[in-house]
Amino acid sequence: MRLLLTSAGIKNASIRGALIDLLGKPIAESSALCIPTAMYGHPMVGPGERSWQFISGRSDNPMCELGWKSLGVLELTALPSIDEDRWVPLVRETDVLLVAGGDALYLSHWMRQSGLADLLPSLRETVWVGLSAGSMVMTPRIGEDFVGWRPPTGGDETLGIVDFSIFPHVDHEDLPGNSMAEAERWAAGIPNRAYAIDDQTAIKVVDGTVEVVSEGHWRLLTPGSGQLVLREIEDRDLGVLFEHARDRDAIRMAAFTSPEADDRTTFERRWTRLRSDGATTNRVIEIDDRVVGHIASFDMEDQREITYWIGREDWGRGIATGALEEFLQLETTRPLYARAASDNAASIRVLTKCGFLVVGEGREFAHGRNEETDEVVLRLDA
Repeated sequence: MRLLLTSAGIKNASIRGALIDLLGKPIAESSALCIPTAMYGHPMVGPGERSWQFISGRSDNPMCELGWKSLGVLELTALPSIDEDRWVPLVRETDVLLVAGGDALYLSHWMRQSGLADLLPSLRETVWVGLSAGSMVMTPRIGEDFVGWRPPTGGDETLGIVDFSIFPHVDHEDLPGNSMAEAERWAAGIPNRAYAIDDQTAIKVVDGTVEVVSEGHWRLLTPGSGQLVLREIEDRDLGVLFEHARDRDAIRMAAFTSPEADDRTTFERRWTRLRSDGATTNRVIEIDDRVVGHIASFDMEDQREITYWIGREDWGRGIATGALEEFLQLETTRPLYARAASDNAASIRVLTKCGFLVVGEGREFAHGRNEETDEVVLRLDA
């Protein structure tokens, strides 16, 4: 299933373009089913007038009024009382599901009860467009702040189709409790990474690859902490970066490293040169004011390349993926290349999750292993 997870619907041209890209054809040639179920679980939006406004395309959150070839209603609370052959074929032949906001846990409950949740993995070509709770339902957790209606099982767990959570409507003028500061506090209680997005932002997910589409503002928030920050490298960072660079396990994994990893003077000279090179973009990766690594892009033989390094104590936390996703908003050159040792599965996985594809192979001497080592070349085209 292809996902377009919005805060407030198809609010701008960029989000509309992402939708058309996911559909693979014009909206006017696409069939849609709208799902208003989440609205009934939230006291501020349903049932009643707002549910009708959503279905009839008269709400402030553009979804149903976009000019679909056909538009129907799929009410999840009704599905358990009718035979599957009356609704499953309809869902399978529909191009896009338009899912209203409201209460994410109520929606999650009825997706399971109706059987729709079990059907999702087979809907490979279907597009899911979520609005607020309709987006949050696809995440693993919504956080206690967003718990309203409580399911029989308790908790704040939702479907977990994606591996990140969403804080919608950030900095909305009518929602003073949805500030970025509140999003950071909320994220501290979430065990996975999360995105705080405003109403001009959406998250596009295809085959596990995440792309933020925005004409507003958003922030990636890391597990159990405040936001991930990329900033300019300063002199005070060099000590930590030097310790990262001389870690033997990290050197072995990276393979293609400096031959003088233990030489602090050489290390600092190299960084002095890189920081003064206008063609090189360098950023420190920080979590809660703690340096956890760095990321950079540079020119190499008429190609733009990217590299990153995470301190070993922070491996496995999704930091490399989060940092790369954010850095790719800064480094817009395409195509963009990256290299990794062929057996460095973790780094290759980070790159492919961010849209890079393996386009070549090679074999070179690796100082980090003191031997010839196979490598792969990856490229990001869009």
